[in-house]
Formats: sequence, C-alpha cells, structure tokens
Amino acid sequence: MFNDYPVSDWYEPNEEAIKVLNAKEFELIVVHAPWCGDCVYTLPLVKKILSKTPNVKVVDCLVDRQKHDPAGIAEKYQAKRIPTIIALQNGQEVARIIEFPEVTIEQDIAAKLK
Repeated sequence: MFNDYPVSDWYEPNEEAIKVLNAKEFELIVVHAPWCGDCVYTLPLVKKILSKTPNVKVVDCLVDRQKHDPAGIAEKYQAKRIPTIIALQNGQEVARIIEFPEVTIEQDIAAKLK
C-alpha cells in the first residue's frame, strides 16, 4: 500500500511548483508495487510532495506483477509500466509520469494543470 512507503527525508520539492499544485484542484492516481525498484525510489518523493500539498486526493493503485489491481484502475488508465502517476482534473487526465519525470514530479504535474 501507498502508506507503507516512508516520506523522503532528503528530497525538497520545488517551491514554485508546490505553490501551483496548492492553487489547483486535482487528484493523483499512483500505480505502484513494493517489488518495483523504481517505485521504492519514487514513492517516498511523491509522499514528500503530498506532505506539502494536503488537499490533493490520492487514489492508491497497488498492482501485481502482471500490472493488475482488484479495482481495475491500472487497466482503465492503461498503466503498463510502474510507477505511473496520473493527474486528473474534473475527471480528465492532464498529466502522466511513467517511471521517471522529465524534470521533477511536482514540476511536471504543475506545468500541465489548468
């Protein structure tokens, strides 16, 4: 589960991006698995970002090795690789990070929010 990952104690999110995230209404779908090395690295960073953006709703999507989850979220959003982080506004996908961000997680999402 998402809550099983620690909050990063070394990562400091970009302050300007955090301001944008706090000014917008959106939700994140986080597709991950504890056996995935990239997830073990990335999810503590996501938790640090979320600690600074308390109003963001998070959908926790824990998948098995075939990338399936009981609720069918990974299939619905076609998450084929993990971690996949999807930002939704008004139910519409506006940003997607697959495995690694282009810049940082918070900057990539902030740049796509409306």
